[in-house]
Amino acid sequence: MAGLLYKDFVAIHGKIYVAVLLSATLFLALFSIAPLPGDLSYDTAIVVGALVAVMSMVLPMVVTFSIENNIIASDAGAKKKAFLWSLPVSRKQYVASKYLFVLICYYVILSVTIIWAEFVNSPVEEALGDSFLMDVMGMMPLWVQACLLVSAIELPFFVVLGQKIGNAIKTGILFVLFFAVFGYMLFGDITFLEQFDLNMLITWMKEHTEICMAWQVSCPIVSGVAYYLSYRIAVTFFARKEPGDEE
Repeated sequence: MAGLLYKDFVAIHGKIYVAVLLSATLFLALFSIAPLPGDLSYDTAIVVGALVAVMSMVLPMVVTFSIENNIIASDAGAKKKAFLWSLPVSRKQYVASKYLFVLICYYVILSVTIIWAEFVNSPVEEALGDSFLMDVMGMMPLWVQACLLVSAIELPFFVVLGQKIGNAIKTGILFVLFFAVFGYMLFGDITFLEQFDLNMLITWMKEHTEICMAWQVSCPIVSGVAYYLSYRIAVTFFARKEPGDEE
């Protein structure tokens, strides 16, 4: 299993991801302790805080839309499959390694972004007078769990049918969703967009702690169960698949 995980790490050029994350963490650590003069400190805190908030939302999507594709594409081809099955690796272990690798990526990103927020929170809170960044980061686990649910839906298609067919199905689903949203924007009631306010949402979450706590407890259970069921489905169908190249 460890060998399969390392193979996927190499396939996605994992050292580059590690280097970037470590460099960003070091920069933010220095930023949190290095004093800056006057207005420069205020402006820099706002920019860095915004970047951390944006990257916290973007990085989980990198796993969903890039890393998943790459770890499946790395095994595409009849020769690669023949070599893989010549190793002492069962199909169950192969599928488990894909699911475990994606899960580890989500965990690493969640952990790193929380560390970033801890580094940046004090300068941002001093500049803005509130803990807006930590309020945003409070929604980060829910966002990661939402991305995990997306992975749970699409991973069986990638694992069983291959990258090309999996991407075709994924693209088709996205097109259907896009046209559904586009049609609703044209003919539906969109007045709620005018009333939407992120600060209002954060305030509502602070006022309804019981509901938020219930969400925080139930969402990991739901996403975890969905991810496990997705794994079982992928294992079942992949085990029945005939040897050969799916591309």
